[in-house]
Parts: sequence; C-alpha cells; structure tokens
Amino acid sequence: MAFINNTYIFVQDEQLQRGVEISEHPVESGLDITDNIKRNSVKIYLSGEIVGENAASDLSLITSLHHGGKLVKYSGRNILNNAVIESFDTSHPIDIYGGCAFDMVLKEIRVAKPAYVAPTAKTTKGGTQQVQNN
Repeated sequence: MAFINNTYIFVQDEQLQRGVEISEHPVESGLDITDNIKRNSVKIYLSGEIVGENAASDLSLITSLHHGGKLVKYSGRNILNNAVIESFDTSHPIDIYGGCAFDMVLKEIRVAKPAYVAPTAKTTKGGTQQVQNN
C-alpha cells in the first residue's frame, strides 16, 4: 500500500537511489586528494498500477501533479517528503480494466526561500521639524 499526497497507488517495486558527489584533484604521486563530499538528492523509482473505481481521477491527479511540478509526499515502504515527480510513464494493457500500469521517478528537492524579508512593523522618521521664521 502506497500513497502520493493521500492518493492510493498500488506499488509493486520501490528502488531507492542514494549517492554522493566526490571531488578529486590529481597530485604528483599517490592517490588523488578529495576535498569535498556532497549528498545527492534521493530518488525513488516506482513501478505499479493505478486501479480501482477512482483510477481515472487518480491518474488525472497524479498527471497534474507531475505536469505542474507540485510538491508531493510519498508514503510507501519508504517515505519521501518534498519531492517532485520527475517522470511518469503509463501503459494501458488489456488485463488492467479502467486503470493503468506505471513507472515513476520521484526526486527529493529543496525549495529556495526568498532572500528579502519585508519589515513587519511600520517605521516612522524620528526628529523634529525645522521651522523658518520671517
């Protein structure tokens, strides 16, 4: 049993991809020097079926999440928050009535926050007004 944003999908297989990027710099002798290791985004490769009496609306919802680049939460044998649907491929074999088989890739992302923060309180100019006497 698995869910994407509380929409049920039948998942037959989940494959997780976890990786790191390792920078290397050559030296005159010996092993290369490594000075940075950075974690890559986690990806989950899913295959399964969208079936049941709500299959058409579930397919439409997942397609709109994919095309709109919306954030999704996946909850199955593994859990992935803050993800997007990187690819969503469907097939419609004769033995799946009213639904479809699918292959999907979910990718973990981090959303950038705006650097500018609007002031919360009104600021007033302090001081006194100069008056000219004639």
